[in-house]
Amino acid sequence: MLELPTDLPVIERSQGAADETWKLHDVERFVGNRPLAWIDDDLWGDAFAWADQRNPPTLLIRTSSSVGLTEQNLWRLEAFGRAVADPDDW
Repeated sequence: MLELPTDLPVIERSQGAADETWKLHDVERFVGNRPLAWIDDDLWGDAFAWADQRNPPTLLIRTSSSVGLTEQNLWRLEAFGRAVADPDDW
């Protein structure tokens, strides 16, 4: 439906991550110094603190597992995508 490529990268989970947001260390290692939009129903304060201190643009959207993506989420993602399209803007 979204016509996304079929060979998108996958972040492998490492052993022993014990933070509030258990995926944070793996995502941090994978994304490096690139802009990031992270959509997840399991984002907590540690992830938002990490995102706030990052220099590349970072958007975290915590969704409800019972609702999923909303139209408002998509608007935020679209605005974020436009903002990071020009690295001079960030």
